[in-house]
Amino acid sequence: MLERVTASEPNIPIAQLQLGVAYARERQYARAVPTLKRAVALQPENMFAHYELAVGLYETGDLGRAAQEFELVAARMPRWADARYSLGSVYARIDRVLDAVRELRAAIDLEPRHFRGNLLLGRISRYRVRPRRRFRTFAWRPTPIRHRARRIHFLADAYEKTGNTAEAAKERQRAKSVKP
Repeated sequence: MLERVTASEPNIPIAQLQLGVAYARERQYARAVPTLKRAVALQPENMFAHYELAVGLYETGDLGRAAQEFELVAARMPRWADARYSLGSVYARIDRVLDAVRELRAAIDLEPRHFRGNLLLGRISRYRVRPRRRFRTFAWRPTPIRHRARRIHFLADAYEKTGNTAEAAKERQRAKSVKP
């Protein structure tokens, strides 16, 4: 029904926003982004529309643009912990680690039990100093088998982020050989 409404009346911002959110909830981010862009264009002061657009951009891989949208939301709504967490999460993905830590700490200051914020900050804090050595130590520490493959994948991700795709491929292959 929202598709029909937005097709016949494209200038209703709430309809555009609701349709974009509906697409996003169905994980149809490629369809959500243009609709959410329209919602933002129609109502640029609506920070929830900007937030949903940022999520869609993040999910479709446009991390730079997602960061810009999350920055706007966090600046206008600095006491919204999820906006601060989301901005920190994007910063972590685009290798702005210090900015990520700052935003994650802000989210946790606002909501000390913010699970995803605490989890991501813990991961970042664990690997900030000499990441390759720490990742390798972490990946091969004696642990139950079911956790070892996951840790090896973290190591592979770290190698990829540093541009070492050959080592990343080796680690991913090694993870496949770990028996559950």
